[in-house]
Amino acid sequence: VGFVTQDDVLFPHLTVRETLTYSALLRLPRTLTKQEKEERALHVISELGLERSLLFTLALPDLINLFSPLKRWHPF
Repeated sequence: VGFVTQDDVLFPHLTVRETLTYSALLRLPRTLTKQEKEERALHVISELGLERSLLFTLALPDLINLFSPLKRWHPF
């Protein structure tokens, strides 16, 4: 069973960095510091190759096009 995040769960006014950091702050264990969670979010950004998109909001058409293949493709 897999879970694919839909558009309505994301905040389009936040940047890529803010979105992933917000998610890390909410989902990662309380045993991690805020800095560790922020570093984990940056690591995920790096793994996904999104460094050049850090300051783009999720509402930009280019990012919508970037993420749309991910919405359709899931191996689960």
